[in-house]
Amino acid sequence: MKAVSCSIHKGVLDKTGKQTNTPHNMFVDDNHIAATKPYIKLAQAASIEGLFRILGFPNTPLRRTPLSDDKYYREKCSHNKIQLGYVIDSCSMTVSFADERFTKILSSLSNFHSKRKLYTLREAATLAGHLEFFASMTPWLRFLTVALKKSILIALQTNSANTSKDKRNQKLISDSRLLSHDLDDIRKKNFAKSKVLQKTWHSRHKYRVSPSLRKEIKLLQFLFKNRSTYKFASPIAHLIKKDFDFHALGDACLEGAGGFSSDLQFWWYVPWPKPILHKTLKHFVPTYKTLSGNFISINLLEYVTIIITLAASISKIEQNRHSLTHPNPTLSIQSDNITAVSWTRKAASSTQAGKSLAFILTSLLAQHQHIGLSSTHIAGKDNDVADEISRTSSLANTSSHPFSIHVLKQKYPQLRGSLRFLPSPELLCAIWDALLLKPVHPLIKIASYGHWQADITYGSHF
Repeated sequence: MKAVSCSIHKGVLDKTGKQTNTPHNMFVDDNHIAATKPYIKLAQAASIEGLFRILGFPNTPLRRTPLSDDKYYREKCSHNKIQLGYVIDSCSMTVSFADERFTKILSSLSNFHSKRKLYTLREAATLAGHLEFFASMTPWLRFLTVALKKSILIALQTNSANTSKDKRNQKLISDSRLLSHDLDDIRKKNFAKSKVLQKTWHSRHKYRVSPSLRKEIKLLQFLFKNRSTYKFASPIAHLIKKDFDFHALGDACLEGAGGFSSDLQFWWYVPWPKPILHKTLKHFVPTYKTLSGNFISINLLEYVTIIITLAASISKIEQNRHSLTHPNPTLSIQSDNITAVSWTRKAASSTQAGKSLAFILTSLLAQHQHIGLSSTHIAGKDNDVADEISRTSSLANTSSHPFSIHVLKQKYPQLRGSLRFLPSPELLCAIWDALLLKPVHPLIKIASYGHWQADITYGSHF
């Protein structure tokens, strides 16, 4: 697969067609080089010379040679490279995981078998560490480990409290809080801290496996046993800093939500149904007693906006897949809500509706891993187009004439030539269920995301 250049990565050839100097990327004492076959030996020779110029040329009577011959000749020079547990393939332009990593994660998951009732903090943290490693190339995996992370947090808080209450640890705790800048006191403080942390993390206190954690572990076991269906890999194009192939924007208000993409030439608008509308700040005054489960915040509505915008973008990209410049495009969705943007990178652990919406986002990302998502924040004043689309209903109701999208297209040229995306009832029902705290499957299958419609004029019933 051929890499596609952009303004950041312009390729390895200069204007005359000759290859430019190969970058040498150091990781501790390892030198990582990527070069085409005719230049790889030259790049290796330059690497060795650079090492000798910095650390000294070989002179065995005086010093040991800085180049480890055994390590150097043992390493394989290939398009397929295993490094730090990752498998880097410069032909398929992907990064996946070594088989030994799958062996470790399956072994760690098997420790939490169906008959197991108790676990320690260290066992849960070890499993979380393995899962976080896989999440580095499979971002949607983070949305499926909420119960595990919550269990670790509870266990850590309990162990920390138990360590503090233990009279045998009072001297260590006192030393860990020293404020002196004396060198001996700093050493004593650091030593005490390490011992307190060791006692906290290595505590043998056991915790009961909750129903939500057991359900989560079962799902993770299913995913890792079906590696042919769920790909634990990522295209290199999604990992490096590069120009996005497509941009989209979205916004939500207490009446509806909307978004558009001038690159993909679509726009969409969805009014909130009455059951959702009556739980927003427009009709519902939250109190401390009624806040949980009854109130739908603007953060959740903005999160829905990102999900629908992603579904519309996927539909358009898949529709025009034959005309793409490369098979692994990247998409940037901009929103003026910081919380909603953060929820696309990590799970919303504080709200049940947010967790359920994350399941829908997980399904979209898992089924279309060749599309890379990056959500970013945009200032509200710069999100004026999406803001006006989201307020379409209020514009129609206050206007003496029927509202038409053509009015916005005249005002904003970037909307011209765009088709309207109508989310499917299946997608909207899943979103409404999530907001209303109805059960949503972690890997919900949505057959159709929606369809396209030419613009028509709408009245006050929009």
